[in-house]
Amino acid sequence: HPDQEIHFLSPVVCMCATMYRIDLAHLCWAVESLAAGDPVNAIKVDELTAQQSLAALERMLEVK
Repeated sequence: HPDQEIHFLSPVVCMCATMYRIDLAHLCWAVESLAAGDPVNAIKVDELTAQQSLAALERMLEVK
């Protein structure tokens, strides 16, 4: 969504220690695996949670 301007709400860019460890090489590997139809580290949730999460994400992306 190149039309969106993202602002961090925290003065610390990444508060999550686990996400802070993600580097470009591993992100590339995950995206390439996803594109090849063999996703890695997939998180599965129940259908209701998936629907609610998608609705929340869509609302966030609609904000201008």
